[in-house]
Amino acid sequence: PTLNKTEDTLYFSSNMKGGYGGFDLYYVTVRPDGSYGTPVNLGDKINTKHREQFPHISPLGDLFFSSDGHFGLGMLDLFVSKKIKEGFDEPINLGAPINSSYDDFSIFYRDEHNGFFSTNRKLINDDIYSFKQTGEIFPKPYTAIFEVRDYVTRDIIPNATIRVVADNKFKKEGEELEEKVILAKRLDETSKTSVALMSNFYKFYAKAAGYKEKTKSIFVQEREGGIYIIFLEKDKSFIQLENIKKKMAMDIEKEVASRYDCPETQDHKVVREKLIKDVEGPPVYIQNGKMYFKLPQIYYDYDKWTITEQGRLVLDQLAEKLDRYKSVHLKINSHTDSRGSDEYNQILSEKRAKATRDYLALVGYVNARRLKYEGYGESKPILPCGNSCTESEHQLNRRSEFEIIKY
Repeated sequence: PTLNKTEDTLYFSSNMKGGYGGFDLYYVTVRPDGSYGTPVNLGDKINTKHREQFPHISPLGDLFFSSDGHFGLGMLDLFVSKKIKEGFDEPINLGAPINSSYDDFSIFYRDEHNGFFSTNRKLINDDIYSFKQTGEIFPKPYTAIFEVRDYVTRDIIPNATIRVVADNKFKKEGEELEEKVILAKRLDETSKTSVALMSNFYKFYAKAAGYKEKTKSIFVQEREGGIYIIFLEKDKSFIQLENIKKKMAMDIEKEVASRYDCPETQDHKVVREKLIKDVEGPPVYIQNGKMYFKLPQIYYDYDKWTITEQGRLVLDQLAEKLDRYKSVHLKINSHTDSRGSDEYNQILSEKRAKATRDYLALVGYVNARRLKYEGYGESKPILPCGNSCTESEHQLNRRSEFEIIKY
């Protein structure tokens, strides 16, 4: 048995009836006259169906004991449960070198850092060993750094998304544990982040546009600033898309705007040259003999056509440029991907094209007579991959084009 520091509570081990099995740990109040109250079992956080014995309350009030029921190195192991307001916390195995694959038990602190324990690790009965505690017993969080890099170049992949979850590697037999998400976020251009984690096993998930998603099991060590990296491989379909985009860029340089090669005034030629060379605001590019404003992708909420905050910022820049080129007339062509019915996609594309035209006219103060719009649904995909499209291919097909039809 063991007394607490104020000597008003006694902790002991017993195999009395009503326990969880084998020997359990109990406590009992010691009254001022030396009599005892009713023994109270410490509960299933401490006790198992096997043996819990040799309790000891340290000078700091923590409960040390031996058990062969909690996860250990073999036979009896020494554990500690930190004193908390509600009693004692989950037991922690003291690990090597205190514990071995044999019986280790009956630990006793004579002060905050020095003490004794018993063991039969030399296989010759039980011996008493002394020890000195040189570090922290209770686990604390350590800063872990997570990075996402390219498998080939080893460069950081910008704007990757990561998720770190607790690994149930040591769950008890028959126990079902929910996936506990420790960290989930989209990283910035540096694609690295840090978080304080307890030393333990985790699963590290990472994905990025154009790369195959990957999962990696990691063990966060007891040291500050440990770096944990996932190397992602390029997605083949993304590489194909990149090649298509490069070809399109080369075509822009080579194409001659045939529709503008018809006789035109010198003023028209001047405006065209100014538009092509003007890099302030959305630039102009040529494709298949037509001139377009190049704008970032305008996103819409699912099944909606209202202009989002991101879309407004993009269209505001276009409106400013149209204000500088008042002779330019525009046609807004809206396209969807191939998901959904033909009729639904046609209607949705028309509504999105009209919403874009209305925003430029009503908010951007662009004369509505300079603006036309048309929805094409899924009829004019850049990549005709149908239902077998990847997400990247769907995104490429789902677009709005801003065609210059007069200048």
